[in-house]
Amino acid sequence: MIDRRVNNPKFNEHMDMLTDEQRIAIYDLHNYGYDLAFVRNLGNGKLAVLTLEDSVATIDDYGEVNTNPSILIR
Repeated sequence: MIDRRVNNPKFNEHMDMLTDEQRIAIYDLHNYGYDLAFVRNLGNGKLAVLTLEDSVATIDDYGEVNTNPSILIR
């Protein structure tokens, strides 16, 4: 399988794309062991996606955390 992603941004590059509210929520979830996996650019904003083992959480532009998102990670 060929990975189509040409450039995989580093943690700081991901964080620079986020709102202040998202950054605060990421730091809170990081205390529980979640790690920022990637940022998805949506038409209405950016969605931060975090993982913890088999669990996934998302954070929208307003800093709202969803620990049961309907997102598929490969």
